[in-house]
Order: sequence, then structure tokens, then C-alpha cells
Amino acid sequence: MPRLPVVVAVESDTALLEFPLEDALRRRDVDWLAVTPEDAQSTLTELAAGGHVAVVGAGPAGEVALELVAETGGIEAVAIIGSPLSAQAVQLVADWPELALLAVADPADREGLQGVVDAYLASGHEGSALLVGAVDGATAERAADWLADRLHRTTSVDEVTLTSSDDWELHGTRWLPRRDHPVPGIVLLHSGRSDRAVFARLERLLAERGFAVLNLDWRGRGRSTNRGTYMELGADERAAGWRDAAAAFDHLAALPGVDAQRLGAVGVIHGAEHAVRAAADDGRVRAIVVLTGYRPVEPAETAYLTDPGVDVLYVTSTAHRVTSAAMRTLYDASSSRHTRFVEYAGGAIGYQLFELDPGLEPAIVDWFVEVLPP
Repeated sequence: MPRLPVVVAVESDTALLEFPLEDALRRRDVDWLAVTPEDAQSTLTELAAGGHVAVVGAGPAGEVALELVAETGGIEAVAIIGSPLSAQAVQLVADWPELALLAVADPADREGLQGVVDAYLASGHEGSALLVGAVDGATAERAADWLADRLHRTTSVDEVTLTSSDDWELHGTRWLPRRDHPVPGIVLLHSGRSDRAVFARLERLLAERGFAVLNLDWRGRGRSTNRGTYMELGADERAAGWRDAAAAFDHLAALPGVDAQRLGAVGVIHGAEHAVRAAADDGRVRAIVVLTGYRPVEPAETAYLTDPGVDVLYVTSTAHRVTSAAMRTLYDASSSRHTRFVEYAGGAIGYQLFELDPGLEPAIVDWFVEVLPP
């Protein structure tokens, strides 16, 4: 039986228990677990694998909580209560737009108020919130509402295994939103030089906006090496990676919470190639993001990418002249009003563009919301 969402409270000399947040959360079907800073890391690592985890830190433990969440990953949200923060902690929040932050402070506590307000103003997450008022039962209820909403919004983050039609054992991370209607599904396909870790931020951003997501290690990369590593494979075996994309589309489409007729994909170089080749004969895949480095080989691929019923977001760089020209030709040939072409200066490839432009991943999510509304 799936466990309830849980808030991990990092205790310090500040008496967090004086703030009646625990009872308020339990009334909202959220468990509470108090841990010391020394034990917090191991506890969070274990819990984060199952999703539905938020962290709370009060007073000096607020900065500790932020650092722990940054080190752990897979945490839905963090709340800081009356926490004086260093400039480094505030900068951590500023550099981490995917972090949903709840900042709570009593106006009578000037130092704590300054810290949480600075953190809130630094946050780039659209769901972050600031609660200023007496740290009492009424404020605890509002804080519990915010935390429970974040934690109940998505299902568990699952490690899944699927099998391609040619017997590759494929590993992936799957996110399923908690919705009362079927939602679109998005498959993420890395490049031949990387694995699913490159999409760690994008998978979360998509899930937070209501998409089902499958972030896949395709053949020979990451954990999907039961028949060899990518560099050991022959050209024909590598080219058959489209079978992995097809297995991923089938996996999402078979889930009861997914709208099987509204699938999408993000692919980097060979990942884009696999996505398009699998989608060309699959009428369920209606939107694809192509990240730098893919040129169609078969007429069916070109026909698919220029189909008026298929939306494509092309993202490339000026230094890749031949590939960028091919992508622009496809863009020009499309009659879809949602198909777009984005070109960056320089020579960054694929997921390298995420570092060049931190706004690219949120922009990709916004595009999917436009073309495949959750």
C-alpha cells in the first residue's frame, strides 16, 4: 500500500513543535517525521526515492534544510520558518528556480523575517509563497494547506523497467500526476553521450505542470546495459534505439491515468532520431521537441515532422550550420501554427543549452502546455 506524503522536520534549538504544523498536516493526510540535522540526510535519501516528500526547517535549521534538499534531490518542496539566512543560502534559492519554497515569519522576529523574505524574493518558482504573521495556529493551517497541496499534487516518482521489442531491459523514471482526468504523456530521450540524468530538472518541471513523464535510459546508457554499453554496440544495434522510444510510448499509453492519444517527446541528437522514427508510424505522438543535431533520413520522418497535425519545437545553435539549416527547412515546410524554431548563438549541443539558458527548460514546458494542455 502506498505510504502517505511526509514532511521531514529538521529540528534545531528552535522549538518547532510550538508551531502546531504537525497536527495541521496530519489532518490533511500528511505524515510528520522529526529528525536531527545529523540524521536528516540518510532519512531524506531513503524517503525521496518514493516521492511525496517536503522538508521543514525553523530558525537556524532553515538554512540546514535548504542545504539538505539541494544535496538530496527528489524533494517536492521546502518550508523555512523564521530562519535567519546567509547570503549563500539566499543565492542557493535564486540559482534553483525549480525549488518550491514556503517562507514563514513573525514580523516581531526581525532577523528571521529578513531571512525568509530575502529567500522568497530570490525564488523563481511560480508556486513559492510568503506567509507573514504571528506564528500560531492560523498560520500553521495556511502553511499546512500549501504543503499538502504540493505533496498531493503528484503520485510517487517510480523507478520502472520495460522491455523493447528486441529484448533490451530499459530503465526509467516515471512521474504520474494525480488528476481526475487522463493527462498527456511525455517521453524524454537523452543523447548517445549522456543518460536520463540530463533531464533531472525538466522531468520535474513537466510533472509539476500536470504531465505524465517517462525519463528513459535508452539502450547502452545509464542502467540500460543488459546487452552491452553504447560504445560496444554495432551501428545497426545503435540505430534500433527507436524501438526503445516505441516501448516508452507504449508504456505511457497503457497507463490508465494517461491520455494515449496525446503523447509527446523531447529528444537530444540520437534521442531525437529515435523519438521521430518511433513516432512516424504512431499516430498517438502529437508533439516533439528536437534539441540540436537531428536530420531526417527516411521520407516517413520528414512527412511526420511536417504533418499539420504534429507540433515540433526545434532548438539549435548557429555553429551547427548543416543541421540547423535542415531543421529550418522542416520548420518552413510545416503548416502547424505551434511549430517553432529557436536558434542560439554559438555551438552548444542539446542539453548543453540548458546551462546556456536556464529559461529554456521552463520554456519547453510552457510550449507543451500550449500544444498538449494537461
